[in-house]
Amino acid sequence: MKRNAFLLSILGGAVAGSSIAGPQEQPAPGNATRPPSRAEQLAARLIEDTNAAYFIAAAYIGDRLGLFKAMAGAGPLTADQLAAKLGLHTRYVLEWLRTMAAAHYLEYHPDSKRFEMPAEHIPVLVDEDSPLFSAGLIEGTVPDMLMVSRVLAAFRTGKGISYGDYPPETFDAIERFTKPDYRHRLTQVWLPAVPGVVSRLTGGGTAADLGSGAGHASIAIARAFPRARAFGFEPYAPSVARARENARAAGLSDRVKFETFDGVRVPAGPYDLITISHSLHHAGAPLSLLRSAREQLAPGGVFLIVEDRRSARLEDDIDSPRGGFYGIGLLECLPTALAEGGPGYGTGITEPDIRELAANAGFREVKRVLPQDPLLSLFSLRV
Repeated sequence: MKRNAFLLSILGGAVAGSSIAGPQEQPAPGNATRPPSRAEQLAARLIEDTNAAYFIAAAYIGDRLGLFKAMAGAGPLTADQLAAKLGLHTRYVLEWLRTMAAAHYLEYHPDSKRFEMPAEHIPVLVDEDSPLFSAGLIEGTVPDMLMVSRVLAAFRTGKGISYGDYPPETFDAIERFTKPDYRHRLTQVWLPAVPGVVSRLTGGGTAADLGSGAGHASIAIARAFPRARAFGFEPYAPSVARARENARAAGLSDRVKFETFDGVRVPAGPYDLITISHSLHHAGAPLSLLRSAREQLAPGGVFLIVEDRRSARLEDDIDSPRGGFYGIGLLECLPTALAEGGPGYGTGITEPDIRELAANAGFREVKRVLPQDPLLSLFSLRV
């Protein structure tokens, strides 16, 4: 098939499996139209993926410039009206609106030539307190793409790339991406699924979060359990400063403390609960970190590991929402872990690897928590 005919076939819905084409009719009996070749299906997929990349880049602009927020609840707007609200140039705003309408992030009203954000999209794109808020994914994708040239060079040297070399938006994106889980799932879903944890914290127990980032896990625990004390330990000093600001803003500085640590030796406890979320795969010495955590647990205490879900069988993750974790691992998690001297798991650690680490660190009990979660793997470890 010639290229022009092939592209027209996509627009007409002839290439099976392409979501670009949309619903398509089956050929009538006797129709000589042949099924698309694997090459044609891949070419269609490439167009779809390229579109998605540009859509995310445009969404990044909308998030960073406040375009999404300006549209939330504002009703149908022209490009002139939206540009005037934010002091931006109309022509750029118009092209952004067209792009987001093509991506179905916004609705387009042809009769009035106005654009509108559906109310149902506000929790995803604008409301940072929503459990569905996902703009952190958008914000994190573009900075990772900017690291492609550095990662390309690392293919030849085998060296890692320090987190300090990543754009500042990377850390802001991590905070915004993980915050909904800490606010809406940590104390409401995850901890109640681990026997004994809630009663200990309710009675005034002590919790420590490793790789605490901006501190939202520790803040959530302190807010849910007024008698508990919470500590966050983080190797990256700017994140510690950010966490302290967040604790002050929440009015919890008296019960939530944040400090830097070396990523290996857990500061002296004992702790009734130690958590590490989305961070163990980054560790330079994960086995030593687990051993140190075990030593600092109070008798009967629990170490809770939360990781992005990754199957020991690649075929389980292909064609699932988890497939993108491998790309994040390639551009961010693998290089930063290698820079720390770690094994470089990528994004997420498989269950066999978790169990091996736990056993070698001296934990005698490892239980899978909430195994039905499609995107996260949770494990409770006890001595």
